[in-house]
Amino acid sequence: MPDEYRILIIEDERSHAILMSRALNTFSSQFEVIIASSLEKARQEIVQRRPDLALVDNMLPDGRGVDLLSHRRPEDQQFPIVVMTSYGDERTAVEALKRGAIDYVVKTEHFFSELPRIAERAIRQWQLICDKRDAELALRNSERRYRALVDNSPVPILVHSMEKVVLANEKAVECLGGTSDADLIGRPIEDFIVPDERQSVRERISSLYKGEPTTAAEQHMLCVDGRTIDVSVAGTPIDYLGHPACQIVFLDITERKRAELALKIRERAIASTTNGVFIVSLSENEPQLVYGNPALEVMLGVAPGMLEGKSLDVFRADPREAEQLRQLNWGIVNGGAMQETLRLARAEGEFGWCEISIAPVRGEKGIVTHVVGVVNDIAEKILADDELRRRNMELAHVARLSTLGEIVAGIAHEVNQPLYAISNYGSTCLNLLKSQREDREENITHCITRIVDQATRAGEIIRRLRNFASRTDPKLEDRDVHELIHDSVELIAPMIRDSDVFVQYELPDQLPPVTVDAIQIQQVLINLVTNACEAMKAISESKTVTISAQVSDDLVEFCVRDSGPGLPGNVDIFEAFRTTKEGGMGMGLAISRSIIELHGGKIWCQPSAEGAEFRFTLPTASEPTEEEHANDTNRVHH
Repeated sequence: MPDEYRILIIEDERSHAILMSRALNTFSSQFEVIIASSLEKARQEIVQRRPDLALVDNMLPDGRGVDLLSHRRPEDQQFPIVVMTSYGDERTAVEALKRGAIDYVVKTEHFFSELPRIAERAIRQWQLICDKRDAELALRNSERRYRALVDNSPVPILVHSMEKVVLANEKAVECLGGTSDADLIGRPIEDFIVPDERQSVRERISSLYKGEPTTAAEQHMLCVDGRTIDVSVAGTPIDYLGHPACQIVFLDITERKRAELALKIRERAIASTTNGVFIVSLSENEPQLVYGNPALEVMLGVAPGMLEGKSLDVFRADPREAEQLRQLNWGIVNGGAMQETLRLARAEGEFGWCEISIAPVRGEKGIVTHVVGVVNDIAEKILADDELRRRNMELAHVARLSTLGEIVAGIAHEVNQPLYAISNYGSTCLNLLKSQREDREENITHCITRIVDQATRAGEIIRRLRNFASRTDPKLEDRDVHELIHDSVELIAPMIRDSDVFVQYELPDQLPPVTVDAIQIQQVLINLVTNACEAMKAISESKTVTISAQVSDDLVEFCVRDSGPGLPGNVDIFEAFRTTKEGGMGMGLAISRSIIELHGGKIWCQPSAEGAEFRFTLPTASEPTEEEHANDTNRVHH
């Protein structure tokens, strides 16, 4: 309450104004009275300082007292106005009150004595009106702020009151598949709950209206478009527009539930797989296992659940693969992706061949936080691969012997030439020894030199034949490409001459060496050149076989091209027992493909401009690392 009230008396009768001022001042010292004799002067006073109460006579020289209210709406009125009149008129009273006057008073004989109480009552009533107005304004502002918060909320919100939905924000409409809030407002909340859960929802809402605490829950909701979604929902009792209400906040967790289900399925799948699976955490100072599936526990002989928290020392390798295990541990610590094949300590106390693959797992910021690994028991595969390689070597050896049988006549002729030359030069030496010629010693030296050359030539032919027919384990060596090609062609040179075929070479002067088993690659080249010669038997024109090689990335690509009739259609000529030659077994190209693939290359065929061409690739030799030097004989190639 203020210490002083400013009261403006608007009265053209000077005596009435003085009596009114005296009555107010006599009643209370809190009243500060200002007198204005017209509407114009009253307005001037109001502009200078707003009064706390205006007592205005209805009949003034420049207008009626109610005209003081004519320029404002009642709700915009800033101070109370009491209209006074000497003549009681109901119509005037109604007009004054409609325009916003707080009271209408008739000047009777008791008017002046009652005036202080009239003023007090008007001021109190005005204060009540102002308080109510402020409260209503605050309530409207609060409701607007609440509505703005709800409308702009990033989560779906429904307000339930009087057995129905009374408010739904845009997110709620979107989540429940509506097009506008009209699809939700006015409908019972049960319309959006699956039948099996409606009773429990009613009980939760009833508890909220009673003020009893509830916790967030997960349930299913029905959408306007007929879908069913999983939601996490929480309710809060509120007052909405003066009525008890319940604010329902919910989140669509359908995708999260699907992800959780998929995660559970993956966990069960990982747990049930026969391969060992482990996860290593890199967040600690030392990498630690945070998961190992049952297959890995059985493989390592560890009790269920005991792998968690273990260090990488749980993996022990055969001493011959210690370097591979060190590399694997290095990859885990540094969050790399790699694969190693080694003999791992097993539950039985023995070492068994395993293939361990690791891959990094990155967090939201792209930082490697974990490493996942898969341990594949390949002991049986190793045995099977060894057996397959043994059988392939046997088959390749048989094929080489078969090829040797086909070219033996030509080879006999090749060997016979240097032997005949040796015989001639030997006879010449005997004759020179018997003669008395002065240049006898010089000629004998020349003959003996030629005998040595021809013997070396014959020995080289025999060496090639012996190597080609040998039955030895594959031995990978760095070999010169030119030497491989020329040695292969020399072995079948008689057959090439008999077939009237011209062999030309398109080889760069500089080619990197290749890491191969020379005998096996010679077998491939001999098979391809022999096939090319046989393919050109029926043609009378120029018969040419072109052998070329070029470098492509880290590979050397070989090509054997002929000028024959070309490739047969719709036949996989690399398939075993498939042949286009009369009397052929169909094994040559199948064995060739097996050899090339075992060397890490590929072989294929394609038509050429004049005939057919066969191409294959071999890896170039690289500088050996320390890791490759260590325990090289224990490596597994498959």
